[in-house]
Amino acid sequence: MALVLAGCGAPKPPELVVYAASSLTDAFQALGPAFEAAHPGARVTFAFAGSQTLRLQLEQGAPADVFASAD
Repeated sequence: MALVLAGCGAPKPPELVVYAASSLTDAFQALGPAFEAAHPGARVTFAFAGSQTLRLQLEQGAPADVFASAD
């Protein structure tokens, strides 16, 4: 009997991808470390740009867990 365990090993730490309007940079950069402290092992990655630019990227399939628009 053969048992295949593809992809087994230590799970990848969770990552939260946040797309946010440039005008929200200071607020989200302050929240990032607080989120990571409250969720050990989690990592927050930010992408800051204009709301319309981010919206277009999302429509084209860019992966994001959170979208914070200034509009």
